[in-house]
Amino acid sequence: EEEEEEEEPEENAEEESPEKEEEEEEGEETEEDDTPKPEFKPPPVVPKEDARTGANKKVYFVCNDPGKVWVKLPTVTPAQISGARQIKKFLTGRLDAPVVAYPPYPGNESSYLRAQIARISAGTHISPLGFYQF
Repeated sequence: EEEEEEEEPEENAEEESPEKEEEEEEGEETEEDDTPKPEFKPPPVVPKEDARTGANKKVYFVCNDPGKVWVKLPTVTPAQISGARQIKKFLTGRLDAPVVAYPPYPGNESSYLRAQIARISAGTHISPLGFYQF
């Protein structure tokens, strides 16, 4: 009986030693962890333009059906314009509907419509015939 009791503590000692070895190995790994850390920092967020300047120079109103109430579209941010360039999406006609697309669009359908109008107006120039003389 005494011999059996002596064997049990030896087994416990053996059980503890692998745990200690694992802890030691973990300690060694943290000391030897010399992997390079990424130095990438995302670019700063471009601030929203003031009202009546840049892309928000004009105010736009929309209406689904003639005779209904006209709704003013929100001002547009640079992030919304760049996001609108990356996706192609049909409009549903509900201004509060989310724009489900990849990459994710930062806004709802009203801001998407306003961003598309800003893109069109920035890329369009009308020159009536005979107005400019060269």
